[in-house]
Amino acid sequence: MSLDPDPTDQLLDRHGRHWRTAFVPPPMEGMLAVATAQTQHRSRWLWPLAAAVALLVIPLVTVVGVSGSHQSATSPTPDPAGFLGDIAWFGAVLQADHRTLSVAVYPDRQSYCPGSQLPDLHAVVSETATTVSIRAQAFRASSPSPTPSAPAGAAPVCSDLGPMPMALTVELRQPLGSRSLLDATTGTRHLVFEASTLLTPSWLPAGYVDRIIRWEREPHDDVVVHEYHGPGKDQLFVARGPNPPAPALAGETVLATGTVLGHPAKVTRYPATPTTTCAFWTDSGYSWSICSWGPDPRHSPLDAEELLRIGNSMR
Repeated sequence: MSLDPDPTDQLLDRHGRHWRTAFVPPPMEGMLAVATAQTQHRSRWLWPLAAAVALLVIPLVTVVGVSGSHQSATSPTPDPAGFLGDIAWFGAVLQADHRTLSVAVYPDRQSYCPGSQLPDLHAVVSETATTVSIRAQAFRASSPSPTPSAPAGAAPVCSDLGPMPMALTVELRQPLGSRSLLDATTGTRHLVFEASTLLTPSWLPAGYVDRIIRWEREPHDDVVVHEYHGPGKDQLFVARGPNPPAPALAGETVLATGTVLGHPAKVTRYPATPTTTCAFWTDSGYSWSICSWGPDPRHSPLDAEELLRIGNSMR
């Protein structure tokens, strides 16, 4: 069956292209249906728009790793009988302390819908003078997740979403330094994005807090998304992608124009994503966007003036 071009796909392309990493969401079946109309290439990173909905249902999994076996900081000691397998990971981000690594993993599942069961994640970390090796492992969840009820015979809106990534955070004994980073499951040597190299806002509206930085490196793309959570379920995404950016979309509504750090900027909204407003600009090296998302179907939480102020506060 052929599918028409997905406007949300195009908007993701506009400020990140392949940005495709972990909360029961508000009743946004319509937007979710649009955001998940295509499978396959969209089943990886859906940031920042589809993820802003889908990631409302998965608690961030934090694992503090040490050399050898380690137990999750957020769940009991895993039952060996519940071992589901090793999982490959990607998108390594070295946080500002130079000892904390955040990576993304995929649960081994055929499909994902809000409220469905997710595994407990654990890490086995081995450190030497020259390498750091991380093995991500999945175990049957110790506490079942609540599954929302649905009318008999009703198909879940998100049946085509596919696996959603979960965040796994590992603390090293020593700073990573120049050591190589390896996935012990696949043997892959991974590049690392250093969070300290990313411009970040020095001003945010009241109630917004830093959550995590996520990164994906494709053969021709290098996209970083800095996620913030706001009051209630509001979310904010600051994305840095390749320059030049993808072409502008048809059907956009330009809410305002201005400058960000001396560069021309515009704030737009699209019919397919009425609760998301984004500011776009480019500098000499990258294309940037700041997107505000909220559960209220009438508008996004932050207005154009606030988005431009956030951009101009970046240091």
